[in-house]
Amino acid sequence: MAALATSPNAERPPALPPRPARVDDRLLEDTEIYDDATHGRQTLPATSLHRSTGIVYLALGYAALAITAWTITFIASRRPIGGHSYTFDRQWSEDHNEGSIKPAAEDAFTFTSGEEYVKAARVLQAIVSVLAIPLTSAVCSQAAVVYLQRAGQNEPGPTLRQTMVLADKSWTEPLIVLKLLFSRDWTRRGSLFFYVAAFLTVLGAATAPLQAILVSYKTIQTPAVSDSITAADMIEAVDTLKTNDEYLIALTRNKLASTKREDPQFRLWSKNDGCEERKCSGVDEKIRNSLYELAYLHDPYWAQPPSSFHTGAVKQFAPRLNSTSTYDIIAPDSMPQGCRANTDSFFVNYVSEGYNATICMPNNRRPWRSQRMRQDFTEELYLQATFLGPYAKLIDDGRPVNAAKITMKTTAGYFELPNYMNNRKAGPLIPGDPGSECNATASCYWQWQFVDLEASRRDKNAQNLAETQRGPLATLARALFGNGSIFDDKLDGVDPVTVIDSHAGSCAQMLPLVGILDSMSDNSPCLNATIWSGDRVGARAAYLSHFFNNNAADGIVSIAFEAAAFITIDVMMSLAHHSNLIIQKLSGPGVLVPTMSYASAIVISSLLGIFLTSLVAMSLFSAWTPRWTTRLDSFAMIRIGAARPECFPLRVTYKVDRIQTLDNIPGWVGDGTSSHDTEVLKHEPLSELGLGAQMPLSKRAKYHCYEDDDEEFYESILRQQK
Repeated sequence: MAALATSPNAERPPALPPRPARVDDRLLEDTEIYDDATHGRQTLPATSLHRSTGIVYLALGYAALAITAWTITFIASRRPIGGHSYTFDRQWSEDHNEGSIKPAAEDAFTFTSGEEYVKAARVLQAIVSVLAIPLTSAVCSQAAVVYLQRAGQNEPGPTLRQTMVLADKSWTEPLIVLKLLFSRDWTRRGSLFFYVAAFLTVLGAATAPLQAILVSYKTIQTPAVSDSITAADMIEAVDTLKTNDEYLIALTRNKLASTKREDPQFRLWSKNDGCEERKCSGVDEKIRNSLYELAYLHDPYWAQPPSSFHTGAVKQFAPRLNSTSTYDIIAPDSMPQGCRANTDSFFVNYVSEGYNATICMPNNRRPWRSQRMRQDFTEELYLQATFLGPYAKLIDDGRPVNAAKITMKTTAGYFELPNYMNNRKAGPLIPGDPGSECNATASCYWQWQFVDLEASRRDKNAQNLAETQRGPLATLARALFGNGSIFDDKLDGVDPVTVIDSHAGSCAQMLPLVGILDSMSDNSPCLNATIWSGDRVGARAAYLSHFFNNNAADGIVSIAFEAAAFITIDVMMSLAHHSNLIIQKLSGPGVLVPTMSYASAIVISSLLGIFLTSLVAMSLFSAWTPRWTTRLDSFAMIRIGAARPECFPLRVTYKVDRIQTLDNIPGWVGDGTSSHDTEVLKHEPLSELGLGAQMPLSKRAKYHCYEDDDEEFYESILRQQK
């Protein structure tokens, strides 16, 4: 039986009287002293203290799983496992140049295998989350044994009540932890080791939920498959249009005549779809993405790729142009003077028995320069018409003389196409050269086949006006009122009856811009053969009246000219002979990737590092010192209670908190050996455990143990077997 010793030299207390037999004492006879045939004398079962290192391997294995899962998650949030980037970068470009082309299947394998790593990391993370509290509790339970051996040597150690709290593993029960923290007698139940174990448990339990909050997962497209389209460069378009002037005007006129406002325009881009302003519910779907939407769109513009196009994992740029117009009724005497004499002006005057029309664009210079940098220019068109005789009724208020001014502002430049990096949202108009923007970004692929000296070209533009082109309004004015238009007298010599079907409903000529002005009503842009052959003057006067009626001032004409400018720009940019602008599209398979901010990564890494370091340190603390029992479990508490059997009889109690004995009896274990034990047994010293003993346990001593743990007995058996 273990004895309580207060010091190594303390006298042995008098023996206690025999305990009344309440169980069959024969079961306890001869269980400790037995005959050793090898030595020929009676001995007590004894063993030295052993270390328990298994918990260290469990802690290290757990830490390895947690670190592996978190490392894969963090790396996969920045780049694919085994790859360079989820987006295009310089290394990807080197792998896919003409000298070393990596197969697309190999890229796809890299990304899909990286996704398998992410899925495996999520499984590991789930395992780590499940094992966090049980493993932490196991480590703390074993470390508590060492804590109870070392406590009380140099300072007051834990009481038996505090030891019971550790044995109950109360650090895993939130209510008990909170009760101890916020109670007045928290020092009565809790010990230093308890609060360390509780902190470690909370840290382990919080790591997984924190990762779930700060780390999200999304599916992204990868640059595994390469594709490209060609488009017209801004410089190339301006240079080409100078040699296709008449063809451009004729093609623009035909396109304006065949276009209605509700026709879908796949090259119409904008920052939004206008739904917020017009409340899309109930709007006819046939006018979506059409010129009808120009009144509702925010910052509409033309770009050659379809408006649904994106470049995937690579950054690319494309030209964009947009024109806005204003319509103002002016006094007839406000028409610019000397427009006919100015060689830089566009001027036409049509005189007929039913009307007199003058169209003028003063200072008709070519403002559109051959450059990629942003440029803004303004064009002005003046219209004046006098309706005579019966044709005066074509004007709503009967004004005989009408004059109007149309101002069009055009912006040209480049913008970043939608891609994965900008969440598939088109970028704004960039002020500088897109080539410089591309060189400054690792995820941009060079787009221009032929490198021209952009800086010298811009310098040349300042002095050489030959490298410029008319703006959209100048081209539009020539298409509506210039040679080949409905006002051209050369058409009077063509009899549509001899050229086309002579039925009254046959279409003699499509009128440009009428389809945009009146396509939402019952008017038709088609001038039938009967009207054209019977009253050409009236047909021309009716067409001209569209620009001066009362509804013209309500924004109808200005919106129509903006739509016409969009069509004109589309024709102008489509006439480029060579498509020297290459737009790459890198879009591979969708892969699941984690996403997190750097701040989130720092927080999670710090907490995980603190938790794993503390857990491994706790396991090493547990394994370093030889111990008297493996863990602080129920059987350990039975043996501790057996040291004071007179204090803990088997009785009913519900008021454990009021039992003062638990606060008075020490709860640590030391070496309780006395010299009397060795003299009685007359053999080498045999140490005993002592509850509250001041002497620490010795790793060199032999301690009285249970028969099944006797080292000498089993060593003798092994010697006999050999």
